[in-house]
Amino acid sequence: MIQKSFTFIAYRYLWTKGKNNTIGFMIKVCFLGILIASSSLALVVSIMTGFEKATYEKIQSIYPDLIISGNGQQFDMQQLGTILQEQEYKIRSFTRQKTAQALMYNPEISQAPKMVFLNGINQAEQNKLSKKLLNQKDEGLEELLEKNNVIIGSKLAQTADLFVGSSINILYTHDEPSGLHITFQQAVAKVSGIFKTGVEEFDNISLYCNDNFFDTLFPDNLNEEIHVTLLPDVSNESIAKALSKRLETDVYSWMALYPTLISALKLEKWAMSFILLLIVFVASMNIISLISMYVEQKKKDIAILICLGMNTSSIRAIFVTISLIISCLATWLGLLAAYVVGKALQTYPFIKLPESIYDTDYLPIKLEAYVFLTIFILTIMISFFASLLATRNIENIRIVETLKNQ
Repeated sequence: MIQKSFTFIAYRYLWTKGKNNTIGFMIKVCFLGILIASSSLALVVSIMTGFEKATYEKIQSIYPDLIISGNGQQFDMQQLGTILQEQEYKIRSFTRQKTAQALMYNPEISQAPKMVFLNGINQAEQNKLSKKLLNQKDEGLEELLEKNNVIIGSKLAQTADLFVGSSINILYTHDEPSGLHITFQQAVAKVSGIFKTGVEEFDNISLYCNDNFFDTLFPDNLNEEIHVTLLPDVSNESIAKALSKRLETDVYSWMALYPTLISALKLEKWAMSFILLLIVFVASMNIISLISMYVEQKKKDIAILICLGMNTSSIRAIFVTISLIISCLATWLGLLAAYVVGKALQTYPFIKLPESIYDTDYLPIKLEAYVFLTIFILTIMISFFASLLATRNIENIRIVETLKNQ
């Protein structure tokens, strides 16, 4: 019976300060330290996850799930379409896009031509840019790209002083450079729409037209790609590998276009998590001081309990229980505070970020259950091992001397 009473004794020790008021102060220090550290860790990880998600969503709003490269060869669309419609690849839609470099300038102003990427598309209704148009009315992307019309990025429109209805000149060439000389041909196009993706470098160099207009400028262009949209909750990487093997060509996801950015986001997230986990570790280490003080103050009680038949494992369990009660309650309240703050930031995004620096207008945050659960488990584990370390000297207590001197 006495072996099972360690939980009751732990509660009694915890809720009574005893003779030493320093223990009461240390309990508050441990409690607040773990609460603040766990709350900070949960908030920072959630914010970093939010940044990662916001960046991914912004890039995915530009690029398709998968890109099939022609590698300088023209696609047999009939044969390719039969393959891509097979159910095993879980493809929702696909469209062909051609790309070429050209120079563009506004004839109304005195400005040097700007290098741009001209993209010809044949199924405008499937292009994600239709949701990014700034001047979208009743017209869809299909109507905006009739004849020699083009849509351009907002940053390009700003730098070239262009508006919807403006005329632009496109300089292009089919010839290889001869020494320092190259001959350009010129075509006139009309700006029918302006899009804004939020990715400044993309909005500064991109023009879109229909594939018929593109073919009149670049009839021999072989730089073709197939843009593939997958069904929801499908692994991009696994489908890309399967298609690459089947088609014997390069197939890659949008993440392959930004490997440095993807790696930087993950490294930043893990680095911040590790630093804050160290803060949690330091806060939990206060448990060692607290439990050591408890053991020192309760030497007489420990000696009496041993005389009554309680083994040292059960005595150690008393102080480990004290540690776990403090750490569990502090961590739970810290995570609850982080969740409340996170929900407030999601519901009322009042922290505005500089648009020119970040890929999102407001501070993003994504609350995930596994993050909170992981932080809770790690904090409890650190506190548990810290309390075991603090109670290692209980076996060395000399019962007779302790009872005699008390």
